[in-house]
Amino acid sequence: ITITADKPITISKHFQNTVCLDSTVQLSKFCFFILDLFFLLFPALEDARTGYVSDGWPLVLSVCGALLMISRGAFLLCLLTGAGMGALYGLLYLISKRSLGLADVFLAAASSLWLLPMYGLLSLWLTSLAALFWCAFLLLRGRLGRRTEIRFVPFLAIGGALAYGVQETVGMASLLASLGLSSL
Repeated sequence: ITITADKPITISKHFQNTVCLDSTVQLSKFCFFILDLFFLLFPALEDARTGYVSDGWPLVLSVCGALLMISRGAFLLCLLTGAGMGALYGLLYLISKRSLGLADVFLAAASSLWLLPMYGLLSLWLTSLAALFWCAFLLLRGRLGRRTEIRFVPFLAIGGALAYGVQETVGMASLLASLGLSSL
């Protein structure tokens, strides 16, 4: 960069390309976050309204997450996250007969395909925390009874979207670079 009183500011070509590349990466991260949010928001609304989630939402969410992570070179780690979360929620489904639905299991596994393992754990924690806060709110208002039905997909959407947002803003590039996989 050259700055003088009588000349306009000039920026070297290398710096221009770096700025352009960085803004393109940031834009693509933002677009993928919006896509993830879209694929989590509509099943959450559907579950909150009807109590059911169409099978297409987890399918589309998992395919998009898998394709994104294949393009980033982190598919196996994200597959591990998805399988782990699917197994955990599947075990919860088997243990608690009517407390958790099969759509919850599929959506949890599908949304975890977008996440590296440590962010999958963050998603689990944020999902549980959001559900806890909602139950505390209902309890304080006197609307939480022993048979009160709580739709869980909205909390999966909150936890998954927040964890993916943290992954994209804070940790994806540095974590993958430290593992020697890629440098977004």
